[in-house]
Amino acid sequence: MVVDPDILVRANNMDSLIKSIEVSCAHEDWEEVITLSQALLHAAELVHFDIVHRNGPTNVYNKHIIYYFAYSHLMSSLSYQKLKQYSESIKYISYYSELSWLSDGTKAGEAVIEKFKSFAAAHLLTLEILRGNMSKLPEYEAYLENYSGNALLIGLSILLESAIEHGYCIDRQLLRFKQNINSYDYYAERNMASQYLSYQYLLAQYEQLNDQHSEALCTAVYTLWAADRLNNDNYFKKAIHLFESLRKNASVSQLTACFNQPFY
Repeated sequence: MVVDPDILVRANNMDSLIKSIEVSCAHEDWEEVITLSQALLHAAELVHFDIVHRNGPTNVYNKHIIYYFAYSHLMSSLSYQKLKQYSESIKYISYYSELSWLSDGTKAGEAVIEKFKSFAAAHLLTLEILRGNMSKLPEYEAYLENYSGNALLIGLSILLESAIEHGYCIDRQLLRFKQNINSYDYYAERNMASQYLSYQYLLAQYEQLNDQHSEALCTAVYTLWAADRLNNDNYFKKAIHLFESLRKNASVSQLTACFNQPFY
């Protein structure tokens, strides 16, 4: 069967938009992520119309068509979360939590629907933590127990962000989980460098706010080193600013210890 060239353009456009969204996420340009996600949604709507009303092909896309709808809403929700617009974030969670109206009766389609329904439940729990609902902390800890690698890194970053914002202690949770955070090169290989640096930067801020000055100083120095190795100018500048604020009250021995710590 000869595929309409316009359909191929739309297929390539959707996948190109996902790549652009990933790049904007890495640069933490959340406004741009929202714009690109809305463009992806529009493209998915056009493709879905072709499939349903014009008997268009479904085998020219890298993902099931439902995935493009879900991913668009997920990334919009994540962006509003990062912008601390939690009500908007919840609105978009509701969009990707229930996609059965797109069901085409295939196993592949049902798998996508169920996968994003699970994501939605976890995302709602995350927003409860970010809002400072400490009653959800045990549930969130239980959630983190099931994850490692990227997911655990993101989860601990959420805890740190919330603890900094709402002023509560998560020393016990950090002691329990942070030993499972991998070295910087693990995340660099998985395009998670900015997320890793964000975690280290948040950790240094948390330590500073909780009067753990030596630890905060060493974490800031490590973040500087890692940002340099990962060629991340944004977090290098942030770490310098934090280091300067900490250095003013540091002793010579503290500074010496931090710059002599083993980096690997």
